[in-house]
Amino acid sequence: MAVAAVMARRQEAETPKVVSLTVATPSSPSRPSSAFSTRSFRASDQGAKVQSFVGDDDWREKQVSKAVSVYSSKREVADDEFQEILQEQGVADIKTEEEEVTPRVQLVETTEFESGIGVMIAINAVLMGFEVDLAKTGDIGWIIVENFFCILWITEMLLKLRALRLEYFWSPFNLLDFALVLLAIAEAWIIPFLLPSTGGPSGLGVIRIVRIMRMLRLLRLIRLMKLFKNLWLIIVGFRESLSTLFWVIMLLTVVIYVFAIFLRYTLNCLSSQFEDWNECEEYFGSMPAAMYTMFQVITLESWSQVFARPIVRKQPAFLIFFLLFLFLTTFGILNIIVGVIVENTLNAAKQNQELQERRMQRQLRQELESIRRLFEEADADGSGTLEKTEFIDILNDPVVQATLTRMEIPIDDPGALFEILDPQGNDSLSFPTFAQGVLRVKGPPTQLDMKTMQLGVTSISKRVTKVEQLGDGNGLAGSWSYMRSHLTSYAATLGREGGDTTL
Repeated sequence: MAVAAVMARRQEAETPKVVSLTVATPSSPSRPSSAFSTRSFRASDQGAKVQSFVGDDDWREKQVSKAVSVYSSKREVADDEFQEILQEQGVADIKTEEEEVTPRVQLVETTEFESGIGVMIAINAVLMGFEVDLAKTGDIGWIIVENFFCILWITEMLLKLRALRLEYFWSPFNLLDFALVLLAIAEAWIIPFLLPSTGGPSGLGVIRIVRIMRMLRLLRLIRLMKLFKNLWLIIVGFRESLSTLFWVIMLLTVVIYVFAIFLRYTLNCLSSQFEDWNECEEYFGSMPAAMYTMFQVITLESWSQVFARPIVRKQPAFLIFFLLFLFLTTFGILNIIVGVIVENTLNAAKQNQELQERRMQRQLRQELESIRRLFEEADADGSGTLEKTEFIDILNDPVVQATLTRMEIPIDDPGALFEILDPQGNDSLSFPTFAQGVLRVKGPPTQLDMKTMQLGVTSISKRVTKVEQLGDGNGLAGSWSYMRSHLTSYAATLGREGGDTTL
């Protein structure tokens, strides 16, 4: 017995022991963490367990390197497939909100704060209109209203200065607000104490200047226009046209100047032809008078009856002069001004549309990222394909349900949804097939889907008619068998076309 025990211990000592070696693989930096559940990824968090024998270092190193290389190749293939899907959808160059570095928005720059200030600006503008007709000197009610808005504008300015500091003065709108606040302070609290108590001419002049300067507060309405997209597009289009409009106005001034000189050389108001026309000197007696008269021709304001007909009646050749000037300015240069404003407004609208399209592309990129994480989370066995049981299991997760619902994907019947995503009926989905299927099912049904359903219903109606005809000759059992086979075929057809398989 003792010898047998010694031999057993020696044999046990000579037997190579099997140990478990865990190879930790770093997670890929390009993949975001799962947002669906608390379950870990299949390889990045669990590691690859490789068995090796003690004492066989070469064999262990080969197995470890092989496991790492196989896992790395899987990750590269998955990344390539994901990039192909992104390129097919045209969002390969679009970054998600997590990848983009967005600056922190201050409270005073939020839409809610700007909307509140915009409403107060509109109320102030309306009260200014009533104040013009109803306010009287020393009326305490209007003094209270004026001081209330003055304190409001000061509070807004101080909040922005505290939040933005020196960046406050980088915005033209902030500079405008700063100047208007100083004007409001001077009007409400400084100028009333500086006016002469006698109310003489100097005091009336200061009051008149202050009232004129108060109209500058209406410039605050420009900020209110930013809240309305269509109105702001017109403002932006006009602003972008200012440089071009300046040169168009310069061209118009040159044309008026040249034609005024021509009139001064060719039209003699002191001649006997125009001695009975007393207004000739008033319209064409000097260069400024002639230029103003030609501007009146551009506006089409009584030009024909007032001075064109008296001139053409005496000298008919001037008809060609007036027509040439009219077509060159009114129907030519002024239409250029309209065209420039319209073009810049359309460009502003196009830029706004491009911004909306970019937001939609970013949303699509985020949805594809969610689809990728869903696929990786559902593929529990790490086979690279998604089976039906894995898909049904992952759809029990409330976070996954909320994500698919946000993407407008029906989740009431997970089995039917998987059959729709699996048009070939292989009971397994690769990532490209899964992503394309989800994007196809996402959203409400299109007109093409409704048309396909209509054609399917028509086909069912015809097949039911055939079943009724066969029922008379082959018996009821054969009719129901025929109907079942055709309905099953139709359900499979709808599944391949992305329709509803519920019959």
